[in-house]
Amino acid sequence: MLLGAFILLHWATPFKTGVVELRAALKVKSASTSTLTLAQDPEIKVLKKLEKYYIDTDQRTPRFYVQLLDSFRHNGPSGTHNCIVTELLGPSLATALGCYHVVGKTLRPDTVLRTARWPLEGLEMIHRAGIAHGDISPANLAFTCRNAQDDDDCLFEVMGRKPVISEYKSEFPRPSNLPKQLIKSVDWSLWYLGPLPSHWLAKWEEMVQADKYAEENAKTFADVHELIQDTFEPRRQEIIQNCNNNPEQYEKDEYSESDFAALKCLLQPIRGLLQHGPEKRISLQLAASYIAWRDYSRDDGDSKSEED
Repeated sequence: MLLGAFILLHWATPFKTGVVELRAALKVKSASTSTLTLAQDPEIKVLKKLEKYYIDTDQRTPRFYVQLLDSFRHNGPSGTHNCIVTELLGPSLATALGCYHVVGKTLRPDTVLRTARWPLEGLEMIHRAGIAHGDISPANLAFTCRNAQDDDDCLFEVMGRKPVISEYKSEFPRPSNLPKQLIKSVDWSLWYLGPLPSHWLAKWEEMVQADKYAEENAKTFADVHELIQDTFEPRRQEIIQNCNNNPEQYEKDEYSESDFAALKCLLQPIRGLLQHGPEKRISLQLAASYIAWRDYSRDDGDSKSEED
């Protein structure tokens, strides 16, 4: 699921679409970024354009973008804010990877393969719609959470706990520009592609000189100069070993070995997409085609549902 940066997310509340009631997320944009009307707001325009393209074309594939449900303007003590109501999403890929890293775990191999292929298919779709995403990163890729919206207990279980809420407490009256409460957000080393092209070096040195954090960053990433082809297989083996050593977390089935082997196909699209020179990068469509993997667990589940 592709999304944009959220400035403020209100705790999800039921939203009536006219057909069903579902939980939704409310994004309140800062007043400084809400100078345009809703019709002129770039983010709203992009989401509406994507939705129109999706409805007007083949809808057999899932939406690869966050769905816009509503939008409105709010006049508050800090100014006028454009507000966007969207579907409720799960954690970002960056959050999920961070959590797994802390506990020394890895994502399931089938999850790795899905999160590799679906963003490529999603980007290819939004490109066909005439939109270019300017910031593709794990922080801007999110999991859906439609299966967790049956009730609050189910949602809290998926989140890991109830939301952390801080109420305003003071001997002095609450200023009108402060909210009654604040709600806390629900909470791999780098790969080295090789040395920069020689004709990029001068520009890179210029950028380093202008960056006041360059020296600090150089220390942070001093030990990450490992080529993809040298580190890819050890990482694949780490995923397999984690699955074999944690049967309570990963229950192997008749498709596991196929998933383990399919992880090998990820190296080719990674190298093809991350070339330094744009003219050397492969297309999204070609990259997705390299992920030669069949999602047996879901295909079989869909077949059983159709039979029922």
